[in-house]
Amino acid sequence: MQEALTSGAYNVYHSYERLELVGDSYLSLLGATVLYLENTASSKDDLASSLHSLVENKLLFRCAEASGIAAYVFNELFQIKRWIPPGLRFEKGRTMQRVIPEGQRISWRTLADVVEAIIGACVMYGRSEDAWKAVSWFGIPIKHPQNIACSHVFKSGVRKNQIFRRQMAHLEKHLQYKFKNHYLLNPALSCCSEEEDDIFQLNRLAFLGDCILSHHVAKHLLITHQAVGVGTINEIKQAVINKENLACAAIRNKLHGFIIGIDASQREAILAYATAVESECLRTGAAPAYGLLGLLPPKGLGDLVPGIAAAIYLDCGLDSDLVWKVIRPLLEPLPEPGTFSMHPIRELTEFCRARLLSLDIQWGVQNGMYEVNVIVNRERIARAEHEDKRFARKYAAVQALDVLQSSENKSWLK
Repeated sequence: MQEALTSGAYNVYHSYERLELVGDSYLSLLGATVLYLENTASSKDDLASSLHSLVENKLLFRCAEASGIAAYVFNELFQIKRWIPPGLRFEKGRTMQRVIPEGQRISWRTLADVVEAIIGACVMYGRSEDAWKAVSWFGIPIKHPQNIACSHVFKSGVRKNQIFRRQMAHLEKHLQYKFKNHYLLNPALSCCSEEEDDIFQLNRLAFLGDCILSHHVAKHLLITHQAVGVGTINEIKQAVINKENLACAAIRNKLHGFIIGIDASQREAILAYATAVESECLRTGAAPAYGLLGLLPPKGLGDLVPGIAAAIYLDCGLDSDLVWKVIRPLLEPLPEPGTFSMHPIRELTEFCRARLLSLDIQWGVQNGMYEVNVIVNRERIARAEHEDKRFARKYAAVQALDVLQSSENKSWLK
């Protein structure tokens, strides 16, 4: 708990940053669960917006202020020049007042971070209910998910159970988990459907699944790599939970064979992507953390694993630890600090920063296509265009890195 109350300004080697990461992801999971169960007609975007309002730093600051936790925070080193001993003083020779030493300066962001860190400490070192008690004690306006009736969650929007019994039995054996309610899996396995209601339900389910994965991947990495900084932990986490990597995880574990409601062209696209992923794994000995350079995953494939995770979460009574036991093998091997891949944009930024090169990534839309230009030292060195903005940015960054790192262009490094 002392670590959760100590900022990096006070002690850089023993501060709340790591616990804050866990507390933040726990609050997001808790809030996402409540919003998902209470607002069955809300879209993914609406849920995300409501979640931001529910766990934003300014709200956490107000909760911290009301709790009086600021008096226990270690935020500044002791400075003798600023210290005034408590005692009495005379004003104009007549008025006697008590001298009260001024407190340390604590920003509202620091107090919000301390709230998350205390909750994170309860998650990491306490019992399962301790974190919820901390949330309740701070007065954070999130209900306990177990108090919300959720029997109706998937009754609307599901016309019939499309999953054949034999297929369901194979999937349960594959996951090593037996579902009580098979209806919960329909939206996840309809990830490539073009029907509006299927897309709506999948997006909601994937939103919840993303929060589950974010929390447990962060928790796992912090426990496993205790000497690694928070910045590196965040980069490794992003390499695990990005949609391209999750799509590759679905392919590696043959989950694409369980997708329902797809036509011949969609099946062909999925099989082509699966072949490309398998070839890349054989060539490099590892799965591409940020997907294949020249090929986007088929629409919805990156939501298959989060969708299954959320379905298990709802089916097992909101036990996220059980979900992690089921889903973690699908994500193996998890990247290590010395072997994980940076996102190309991040890698390009770090490359230029280390060599004092000015970097400007410009983008625009032309004829329905995103055009991205990479400008280094006021000269354009890479250009890419694609209908998907993320892909265009990634491809342009990869091109720029190739130019900067090639032996023919050593002049860039001078």
